[in-house]
Amino acid sequence: MTFVIAVISSLLWISLADAQVQPVTTTALCNSLATCATAQLPNVNAATLRRATGDVLGRSRIAVLIMHPHSGYTGFAACAGLTQRGFTTLCINGPFNGNQFGYYGLEQSVPPLRSAMNYLRNIVAGPAITKVILLGHSGGGALMTFYQNIAENGPSACTGPEKILPCVADNLNNLPKADGVISFDGHPDITGVDLLSSNTSTVNNLQGITVPALFVANGAHYFIRHVELEYELAKSNR
Repeated sequence: MTFVIAVISSLLWISLADAQVQPVTTTALCNSLATCATAQLPNVNAATLRRATGDVLGRSRIAVLIMHPHSGYTGFAACAGLTQRGFTTLCINGPFNGNQFGYYGLEQSVPPLRSAMNYLRNIVAGPAITKVILLGHSGGGALMTFYQNIAENGPSACTGPEKILPCVADNLNNLPKADGVISFDGHPDITGVDLLSSNTSTVNNLQGITVPALFVANGAHYFIRHVELEYELAKSNR
């Protein structure tokens, strides 16, 4: 199986003027964990399937699966945009949609991806799917590459002794492999991006309460905040 990572900066690589834009048939498969389980998509929180009406371009057998670890992506622009260009898209939300700090690792977003992969491979018909491409935007880029790495190499890809924080591998065996991965403005990881996005003049990144630098670098938070503070000061003095 060929495993390709394509890194792109924009989904507008085909202009509307040049593309044969196709009408889209949209099916909202489910909108909760319970209804998704009934729709044969366990662990998924919401799912929308889009297919080009009539398959004039002959691309409907290629499916693009789109998900983000904690944001809603059933209405993401690429879902309709890629289908207008002939591809099937399945855009799903996982169980941590809207709950950015509710999960401890990307492995917890693997079960909904497994369900969606099986759904595309085994249930979608007329025409049936022959290739599945994973598309991850922003934090979804880290998720999709994480998933495919384990699907290709097994749970040892994230549990080796060299890992600072090995993943919990309970649900990572025998994952169905994708035929390719698209990382669209994808993050290299989640933790590093969160660290570099932190504003050290706040109690935390959500509350946005400005506090003196001395307080930030005090007490139990001294070490990590001190490192972040030095980073922020160096950046502001560039």
